[in-house]
Order: sequence, then C-alpha cells, then structure tokens
Amino acid sequence: SGIKTFGSKQMFINTLKRFESISLLKNLEAIAWYVNELKNKELRDEIHSLKGGAGYCSAGMIYDTCNKMQIDHDNGQYWEMY
Repeated sequence: SGIKTFGSKQMFINTLKRFESISLLKNLEAIAWYVNELKNKELRDEIHSLKGGAGYCSAGMIYDTCNKMQIDHDNGQYWEMY
C-alpha cells in the first residue's frame, strides 16, 4: 500500500497531493484532448506518463487503468480505450 511505501499516512497523502498538482490534471486534460483529436501516438505517450506518475506514488487504480489502456493501444485496440 501507499502508506507502507512512503512510511506514513501523511507522507502518502502529501505525495498524492503533489502528484495531483504536478501531473494528474495536466495528463488527464491532455489525454482528453488527444482522444478528441484522434492523436494516437501522443495519447499513448501521455497515458504512459500518467502511468509512471501513478506508479511512483502508489496510485494503483490509476496505474492499472493506464496499463490496460496502454496494452489496448499497443494491440491496436483504440476503440476499447474510448
């Protein structure tokens, strides 16, 4: 769990807050834009970036969702992502 990874509940919360303010919202806005514009390579890059940030701060559900989207993309299953 995130608390175990970061050593305390407060450190985990602080890390999640930093993740949100530094990248989460930016990544989600970019993903929405790339989906709308059908920019598949850029979409994959942004999903990968979000997955990396989620993995770093132990945001497992976000990481798992991004991983699934990335696998679908790599398998040419774009429609499953949308």
